Amino acid sequence: MDNPREAKRADVRGSQQKESASEHPAQAQSAPANPQPQPAPASPQVQMPPGFEPLAEIMGRAEKAYAAYMDAQKEVARIYKRTEREVEKAYKEAEDKANSAYTAALESAMKSRNEAEQQAADAFAKTREQSRTAYEQTARQALEAHNTAIAQAQANRDKTIEQAWKMFGKE
Repeated sequence: MDNPREAKRADVRGSQQKESASEHPAQAQSAPANPQPQPAPASPQVQMPPGFEPLAEIMGRAEKAYAAYMDAQKEVARIYKRTEREVEKAYKEAEDKANSAYTAALESAMKSRNEAEQQAADAFAKTREQSRTAYEQTARQALEAHNTAIAQAQANRDKTIEQAWKMFGKE
């Protein structure tokens, strides 16, 4: 036994067998002798000092601690996955909300643009009508002024010619 732990286990087993034999001496005496010789312990039997626990108890506690550790690890993984799902859900909701806001903003901008284009078209049509009306009025006034000027010039011409013939005819 090169391993010190194995040696300690053998020591513990030997001391446990002695304790059991001392507790039940009748059983120890009536037990048949073991025909096989017992191997000699590698080290002399050592009494465990107070405060030391048998290795089996320590191993039992270690196994329980390891099992608790594995359970905790599974719980952490479960919580991590749940958190991951919740984060993914929150992300999806935020993405949907952003998409809805974007769509609403686009629709609002498009509506505003269409209204502005309509207002511009209405203003253009109104301005065009006012311009046409102003042109027609100005053209009518110019025609009237032209006709009046022509009529006046014709009248002046006729008067001048008539006066010239009257002067020419008196002589």
